[in-house]
Amino acid sequence: MRLSGKNLSNYQKTLLALAAIGALGALVWLRAPLVYEAHTTLLIVPGQSPAPFDTTARVEMVRQVVLSDKHLEGVIDQFHLYPNLAGHSTKDEILARLRESIRIEASPAAQPRVVRIAFLHRDPAVAAKVANRLAALMVQEDNGLRDQQAESSTGFLDARVDLVHKMLMEAEDRLRNAKGAPAAEIAVASRELDVLTHNFTKLLDMKMDADMAAARAKDRGESFMILDPARIPEKPVSRVLRAGLD
Repeated sequence: MRLSGKNLSNYQKTLLALAAIGALGALVWLRAPLVYEAHTTLLIVPGQSPAPFDTTARVEMVRQVVLSDKHLEGVIDQFHLYPNLAGHSTKDEILARLRESIRIEASPAAQPRVVRIAFLHRDPAVAAKVANRLAALMVQEDNGLRDQQAESSTGFLDARVDLVHKMLMEAEDRLRNAKGAPAAEIAVASRELDVLTHNFTKLLDMKMDADMAAARAKDRGESFMILDPARIPEKPVSRVLRAGLD
């Protein structure tokens, strides 16, 4: 089939338009800011006596406390994160953005047993500082956990039940406030609520066994130790096409 001059002209125009769109997309991509990810690793050091609950549950409990509103608001203030979101985003939206940039993964069954923490940011130095701060908070909260166990397992669990219950209420509020938000944001809020509900139920079960575990908890149990502090990343992991990572 032969194209007439008019059809050929239209065909050429279409090609030029597609080429222009592709060039514009490439330009937007190239001008998008780079994102860096800093990593730090915690070693789970075995204790002298069995813990009153398994390592996976312990790591998850400490992680939930570190990712609570109180601690994350402190991190935002300390490192002046997300100034471009202030004034036109809610506190919950800013906290959600921070949580999206944090990754805390445990491998308690591996040898050695470790917890890996990662943080994404456009400034590599800030990425490293925040990752190290999160690691310090994990150690701090775990130390608090062990110290309270040594004093009184029952008293510790009472305090944790209250704390996780408060976090559960906050998560329920976030899910209610997410109505009308994008499906992905609602899904994240729903998953967080499911995890907190599961942890709260486990805490209530642990409380029933606290008296039996109190004697074993007198010795310092397993602990977290910073094995590999975060360093300033040299290479970016991606580019970001939305605001909010600075």
